[in-house]
Parts: sequence; C-alpha cells; structure tokens
Amino acid sequence: MSLHNHDIRNRLTRFLQRRQIPRRIEDKPEAQNDEIRALCLAIERHAPRDHERLALWWPLFETALGEAGSATFWPTEREIRDAAGPASRRLHEAHPAPAPQRFDAHANTARLIREGKPVGENWLYGRFAVELQLRGLVSREEVTRYRDAVYASRVAVWGEAKASAWRAEMEAQHRAAWRVAKGDQTRSSRDITVPNTRPNQTEA
Repeated sequence: MSLHNHDIRNRLTRFLQRRQIPRRIEDKPEAQNDEIRALCLAIERHAPRDHERLALWWPLFETALGEAGSATFWPTEREIRDAAGPASRRLHEAHPAPAPQRFDAHANTARLIREGKPVGENWLYGRFAVELQLRGLVSREEVTRYRDAVYASRVAVWGEAKASAWRAEMEAQHRAAWRVAKGDQTRSSRDITVPNTRPNQTEA
C-alpha cells in the first residue's frame, strides 16, 4: 500500500467512525473490511494524488458527502462519486493547481557544463550545441574545454588518426548546423534577438 492509499484509508476510517455501520454488514468484520476497501478505491479514483492538495480536498469532500447522501450511515460508492466531483471543483476554485514547471533541457545542460559534469556529445556539436550558444547559455571556451576532453578520450581509445577524423566530421556537422540556424534567423520575420548574457557567442 502506497502512502497515498494509506492516507486515504486513515482519513476514511476516521470519517466512518462517526457514522453508523450499515445493518447488512453489522457483526461481519470481513465484510466491513471489504466495504472499506471498496470505498477507498472509489475515493482514489477521484482524490488528488498530491498530499497537500488531498489535505485541502478532504474537508470539501466530507461536506459534499453530507450533501449527497445520508448523514447517519456509511456512504455508498455512488455517493462518493457524486461528492467527489463538487469537492474537486471547489478545491480548484479556492486553490487552483499550480501550472507544471516546464523542464528546460538546454538550461539544465548549461548548468552541468558550468559545473564540469558529464553531458551528451550532442550538446557539444550540432544543432543543440548551436542553440546553447545562441541562447547565451555557454561560452565558446566552455564548449571547447569539453570537446578537447572528448577528443583526448577518443585518442586514448582509437588512436590519433581515427580520433582526428572523427573530430573533423563533427566540426563539419557543427558548421552545417550553424548555417541552418543562420538561415532560419534570416527567413524569420519575427524578432528573435538573443540576449548576449555570456561572451564569445561566435560560430564554433
């Protein structure tokens, strides 16, 4: 059982303690456990998964349950479904869910480069590398330092001749990526001026 499931079951159990057990399952512990399990599953289909939002949602849900069904007996699965919808709407009105944070792969890679941590070679040559520099996220010196380290590792494994051929091919691909990027900038009719936040944003 996950922490989310455990939290819901604890909240539901405390709620049911204030209600009367349905006569059909009185003196039937196993049936009571099965009923609680079924009610938990019904709640889980509608309740927020975030712990903090669940804590905000639950009082609204209990209020809606009182409005949707009996205030004396345990709720039914249908009453839970009918109460969950209004509770979720009220939660959204009172506490709108924050917009998800968009992961910026370019900014994250630039941070790794500044910290001297490993990055994929596709960030050193080609389109992604060009985009890093156009956005002013890395300098030419920073990229060159990484390229030199990769080249040295290639020399150690492949030998100098093969490593040099590889580097020449990657540099040719990188120059082609710069040409494409410059062509896109020329064709674009909108302002795509990039803040020059770091030095040496040159073709490299």
